[in-house]
Amino acid sequence: MEWQAGYVSGAILMPVSSIRRLVSDFCAEHGLYAAVAVTSEQGQQIVSAVMEAFQVSEEAARVRLFKLSLLTSSDSQPSLFS
Repeated sequence: MEWQAGYVSGAILMPVSSIRRLVSDFCAEHGLYAAVAVTSEQGQQIVSAVMEAFQVSEEAARVRLFKLSLLTSSDSQPSLFS
């Protein structure tokens, strides 16, 4: 029940359409075309942008971005040819 409350809270504070727009705009500006690695500089910039835009903690922003598959824990980008 606790994780459900956390998930709902994150969804209310950070609506999916607003998050996707923010990340999409960021990725377009930086020429990124796949999920961004959280450990990369761009990944940290996205987390910071979400924190600022929605006034949430770093952990809440990171979890929401992971759940929406907008950030990845992998440093390698998937190949278009595999």
